[in-house]
Amino acid sequence: MRLLDEASRLAPRLALVYQYRANVAYLKGDTLAAMASLKRGLEIEPDNVLFRENLKNLQRTKTP
Repeated sequence: MRLLDEASRLAPRLALVYQYRANVAYLKGDTLAAMASLKRGLEIEPDNVLFRENLKNLQRTKTP
């Protein structure tokens, strides 16, 4: 995550960084951080279908 923190500092408008952050957060079991990263990516690329679908899937898993 430290490398991704650095990447987002260097390229804050690069949506791919937030995709990677979401993937790492998810693999670490941090679903909330994964969702936050996907939301940030969608702010940059609102038409990104991958981010939108992944976010919907994560939100479904967090809803009882």
